[in-house]
Amino acid sequence: MKSSKFHFNGKTGIAGIILRASVSLYLAGIVGIAQVDTAQAARWGGGGGGNTDRTAPTVPTGLTATAASSSQINLSWKASSDSVGVKGYKVYQGGAQIATVSSTSFSNTGLSPSTTYKYTVAAYDAAGNTSAQSSSASATTSSSSGGGSGGSADGVPSGVPAGIYSIDNVVDQPFVDGVLVRIYWDKSEPQENQYSFTNLDSTVQKAISLGQSVTIAPMVMAVPTWLESKCATYNDPQFGKTCVPWDATGLSALQNFINALSTHQINGTAIKDLTSVRQINASLLGMQSVRLTTTFSGYSASKMKDAAITTAGYWASAFPKKNLYLGLFDITDNTSNPSTTEDIRDTLLAQYGSVMSFFQEVMTGSAPQTNSILGENLLPAVGKTGIMLQACGEWSNQNSWSYCNFPKGDTPSAGMSNGFNNYKATYFEFYDTDLNNSSYSSQFQQWHDTLKPYIP
Repeated sequence: MKSSKFHFNGKTGIAGIILRASVSLYLAGIVGIAQVDTAQAARWGGGGGGNTDRTAPTVPTGLTATAASSSQINLSWKASSDSVGVKGYKVYQGGAQIATVSSTSFSNTGLSPSTTYKYTVAAYDAAGNTSAQSSSASATTSSSSGGGSGGSADGVPSGVPAGIYSIDNVVDQPFVDGVLVRIYWDKSEPQENQYSFTNLDSTVQKAISLGQSVTIAPMVMAVPTWLESKCATYNDPQFGKTCVPWDATGLSALQNFINALSTHQINGTAIKDLTSVRQINASLLGMQSVRLTTTFSGYSASKMKDAAITTAGYWASAFPKKNLYLGLFDITDNTSNPSTTEDIRDTLLAQYGSVMSFFQEVMTGSAPQTNSILGENLLPAVGKTGIMLQACGEWSNQNSWSYCNFPKGDTPSAGMSNGFNNYKATYFEFYDTDLNNSSYSSQFQQWHDTLKPYIP
């Protein structure tokens, strides 16, 4: 794949405003995260279509429908052909289109038990020509859901992160499986080697009382003030002045922080041994994720890769019993074949396998798109490790999250369907406003039932 290029535009980040401001700024600068227009699609390899192609693809054949549970039916069919090339397939249930996919399979989730569903599919090309619908296939969901064995199914590796998690705040709903707790290094270590995890303690204890699991995301893009004067720094457009990811002093300080976190006790048990804590974000010094929109003085692809692999080793050593994950977006540095992002991803996969999942916080009903740079970076990891997705924003307040480009009529269920069908994602994070919105409760409950067999 060619090296990617996307540019930051708009506002400058403010250090300390980590999530909403940083995600807003980052998403505003990425090409192709949500709805990609024709020009952008052409740029990122998503097609674009010519005006002279008027021939539709052949009709898909061999459609089969198989009930996988009380809430899921799996579809598969034979590929169509086209004079220029098939771009994807439209999936219909009862005559109404319910999805668009790029592969020849689809999992329809969130269904009702003991119910028969009828499906057809049609192929379309980059010019917008659509074939006639295929012969139909039907299946009936079972009467009850399977148990949480965490086994491998539908291309999802066994034991990878799974479930519906709330962001920051514990949500007491029957369909919520856990909570994401973010802790900030600059606040957790205000003075060197003096640590405070008070907010983490209270949130984890509340989650445990409800029988929920915990994901911990140490936010290390903004480093403690005392460290800034000791490490080589750069000015991140989102987070301001921070350590470069490969600085030896900064890495040593980060390793100390990681070890302090792993041995910190909650209810008398070290976090590294606390079974309720299932996932740990293997955050990168001064960067958090594999995400860089412009290089800076002293940068090199080899330094970046070495820093990512070294840091992953720190997290793996400190948390040997936990699933790890790393934000995988893109690095713009004109490196190709492989790109720096691809090199980091593939090296981590080779070294850690399904223990190291990959994460993006861009989820809508259409994002991440498979033909965007973000989707292209995730797809080679599908089936090899877990894919974890966080809501781009609040479906309940879409006007306040305009940069997310929520599709018309979008829902949390559509976001999970896109992630599950295109990336085999089984782990999803949502804001409490959506999880507590009664109009979405049935969607979350159905997905909770669908994801339950994947939870280890």
